[in-house]
Amino acid sequence: MPTMTNTDHLHRTLTDLEGKDWGPPTYDSHLVTECHRLRHVPLKDLGVEDLGTLIGQEIGLPYLIPVAIDILREDPWAGGDMYPGHLLKRVVEVPASYWTEHPEMIPRFQSVLDEAEKRWHFYQKEILPAWSRVFGGA
Repeated sequence: MPTMTNTDHLHRTLTDLEGKDWGPPTYDSHLVTECHRLRHVPLKDLGVEDLGTLIGQEIGLPYLIPVAIDILREDPWAGGDMYPGHLLKRVVEVPASYWTEHPEMIPRFQSVLDEAEKRWHFYQKEILPAWSRVFGGA
């Protein structure tokens, strides 16, 4: 499993890190085919949507959650080509068993949630009132 200071794993794929090659997909659906394909992409090359797809399917969580949290620390509302907050929602929906097995990730993710809340409060207290003053709420 990756350490916080070592980024060598980012150049590796889930297939390599987990030591398992799933082989070709056995079910013909876009999601299954995409998950199989993404397992062969180096972690550093996975986009926000890719991470959301894999995390949503509970694939490679020990490797992908730290990567997702690093992205979310920069932008809690990261969504890529999906909707704002897509990746945040995927990480929030991760089963409790992941957090139980990786308690060191809880404070890191909590900092993401705290930042998202701060940004939301700023929007409500500063941006919306300023907009209303200028345009009367139009």
